[in-house]
Amino acid sequence: MKKNIRQGNQDFNMTEFQPAKGTRDIAPEEMRKLLFVFDACRKVFEKYGFAPLETPAFENFELLAAKGGEGVKDEIYFFRDKGGRDLGLRFDLTVGLARFVANNPNMQKPFKRYAFGKVWRYDNPQAMRWREFYQLDIDTIGSPQVEADVECLACFCECLDKLGIKNYYIRVNNRNLLKTFLISKGAQEKNLDDWFRIIDKLDKIGKEGVEKELAEKGFDKKIAKDVVSNLEKVSEEFGKLKNMEGYDEIIRMMELSKIYNISNKLKFDISLVRGLEYYTGLVFEVATRDLKLSLGGGGRYDRMIKSFGGPDLPATGISFGLSRLIQYMDEKNLFVLPAAKKVFVANVDETSKSYAIGVAQKMRSAGIAVETDSMGKKLGKQLEYASAAGIPFVAIAGESEIKLKSVKLRNMKTGKEEMVKIEKLPEMMKEK
Repeated sequence: MKKNIRQGNQDFNMTEFQPAKGTRDIAPEEMRKLLFVFDACRKVFEKYGFAPLETPAFENFELLAAKGGEGVKDEIYFFRDKGGRDLGLRFDLTVGLARFVANNPNMQKPFKRYAFGKVWRYDNPQAMRWREFYQLDIDTIGSPQVEADVECLACFCECLDKLGIKNYYIRVNNRNLLKTFLISKGAQEKNLDDWFRIIDKLDKIGKEGVEKELAEKGFDKKIAKDVVSNLEKVSEEFGKLKNMEGYDEIIRMMELSKIYNISNKLKFDISLVRGLEYYTGLVFEVATRDLKLSLGGGGRYDRMIKSFGGPDLPATGISFGLSRLIQYMDEKNLFVLPAAKKVFVANVDETSKSYAIGVAQKMRSAGIAVETDSMGKKLGKQLEYASAAGIPFVAIAGESEIKLKSVKLRNMKTGKEEMVKIEKLPEMMKEK
């Protein structure tokens, strides 16, 4: 049904308004999945000592440019406020964290935080890619030790295990190791950023595509072919990298992963770059074996906080790919969500409505999710509503139930009914 509204002298048809490009409405059913994942992960985060931190949705543009470069203006939502200040919506949760730490240099170290919130990027919308989306991160600030990196990975793994995701693995690398390898093959250090950017596309464009792009960039074709043809071999023959920078950190990571019981998940891959140029050492990416989806990734970014004017503090962290994670759980039927509302208290007529509300309040006080009729529907329509909403139980209140200080409890799946005393109802519903 179309609904017209009037603004000044102009009429608008409400059906013409859609979410802005790259954004979407998240319906209750989908939002419950998102919060289910967050709640499950939050409990794991706090077991590992991570604490919640919330930072503003928009930041000074200078701060965003410090991480993303001046060209980031074309990739974010940039605006100028009424005071003439250049601002931008945050494009990840790490910028706010780095600013917070830079402004609080005396806080106890390590500082371990988790964050859950929306971020915005002015990308071209694609399947499972939006301009507005949620991120979920954990980070450790202040520790230069590999222990901090592996703890983040172990925490991530436990989250996936709690969510029922088993068929995953973690690609790990050290960018310093890749840098040393490239130089040993004849690459020039001044061009390493270009090498990294192109090698990072290996999964998308394949070996031939990488060789072609390297050649188009003007790199020696022989060196490019030698590098690309050896990436997989070097990953499998890790011991040959023993004297290269970053090797010892990978070895330490493997040792610690055994203690955390995640060693069977780790796979060394020297071609892993993780795109963003601020990574300084260890990098990691979590992916599924069957659907080849990336569920998250991260790494060490030891120079970021100093670049924001703060102290020279090491940092590491990992970000969850929430959209892909939920997509994977949907496809594998891993969501086992409890009913949003456990009981609907139905009133037989208007005279029993107050009684029904009182019953609902007693159950709510006991922590049970309950709904009552707020539209004056007949009993039959109330039952239809409860059935359509997937509410498993209906407590029917009428004249006879009021006299007995009871309700008639109906199991909506089996149709079975039983009379239950009000004082016993909350405890009974907790057990069902």
